[in-house]
Amino acid sequence: MVLARRWNRRWPQIATDTVPMSNRDSYRHASTTKKLLECFFDVYHELGFGFLEAVYGNALAIAFTQKGLPFRREFIVPVFFRRLPVGTYKADFLIANDIVVELKAARAI
Repeated sequence: MVLARRWNRRWPQIATDTVPMSNRDSYRHASTTKKLLECFFDVYHELGFGFLEAVYGNALAIAFTQKGLPFRREFIVPVFFRRLPVGTYKADFLIANDIVVELKAARAI
């Protein structure tokens, strides 16, 4: 127990540990992130686990549309290394032109 307390004082567990309670909702894209998580939990609670990523992707697209979140599916992102193009990355969703969502369907990660 003493080691855990000592470790927690040196390194915050997550970034919100360092944000005062009054400012927790003032982070960047807070309202979009809140809607995104609501959609995720709606899909998870209704479908449960065990389906392929495509099923969850289709369900999330429906939830995003119903929640009024603008999104694009299978969005191509160019990848650069030292300012030179090295390839592309296909993200599952781009939400509100700000948040990249990558789906993973697994029993545990």
